[in-house]
Amino acid sequence: MPHRRGYAASWQFTSQAAATLLAATLGTVLTSTLTAEQLQSWGFRIPFVVGLLVGPIGYYIRRHVPEAPEFVTASAGRAHGSGDHRAPGRQVLREQKTRVLLTIGVLAVTTCLNYLLSYMPTYAIKQLHLPASTGFAAALVGGIALLIATPFAGHWSDRFGQIRFMGPAAVLILLLIYPLFLLLVTFPGIGVLLGMLCILSVLKAAYFGPMAALIANLFPAETRATGMAVGYNIGVAIFGGFTPLIATWLIAATGTPLAPSFWVMFTAVASLASLGVISKKLGLR
Repeated sequence: MPHRRGYAASWQFTSQAAATLLAATLGTVLTSTLTAEQLQSWGFRIPFVVGLLVGPIGYYIRRHVPEAPEFVTASAGRAHGSGDHRAPGRQVLREQKTRVLLTIGVLAVTTCLNYLLSYMPTYAIKQLHLPASTGFAAALVGGIALLIATPFAGHWSDRFGQIRFMGPAAVLILLLIYPLFLLLVTFPGIGVLLGMLCILSVLKAAYFGPMAALIANLFPAETRATGMAVGYNIGVAIFGGFTPLIATWLIAATGTPLAPSFWVMFTAVASLASLGVISKKLGLR
């Protein structure tokens, strides 16, 4: 689908939304049907068993999904003695460091938001003192919103441009995250929590639906897989893996349950700056 890159690539992140939905469903079911003792003794193992499905599904995708025409052309060129024969990892780190940094920056807000949404059940229990099933139910609704909205965002980005679609979404995340946390802390309850996660999930979908196509366009076909892998994994490690820890630390350091919004605002600014550089310096839209 060369003319529908945004839509085709959005399904990678749609699958992430499906994983979020599955995780929230499991969390809701387990916390609603098992006692605390049952969860601690054996129930916590159930999600890990379900996670084993990733192996055969990944194997099927690798065996049956065809390569994109650009990769086929690049591979044929190397096989016939043309093209660049340098190791792609070395080429990315030596010549495309800026593109890797931009990839990390683009990932900042959506990765932070993704892990924040995963953290919200814990936040609801520890900070708002809501039942565990309430937090997971809200995450379930957010997962549904992500699953539905992400492919639509990818589709519309093919019409309007990836950055033109992602930029406004990042701005809205920057402007709304603090008021949403303020509303939730002031009026803690399932209704407000559901509304907050729905809004954030739709904005996240609008941002990361077109994102895969944009990041792919940052790198030539010869180094695309390596460049995306390096930038993506570093970005997820920094802005994803540390988000729950940073959110907890900010709450303890500032004494306010609104503190996680500060980290989201920082990542939104970082992503907007990266989008601006990509648009102005690389000419992508």
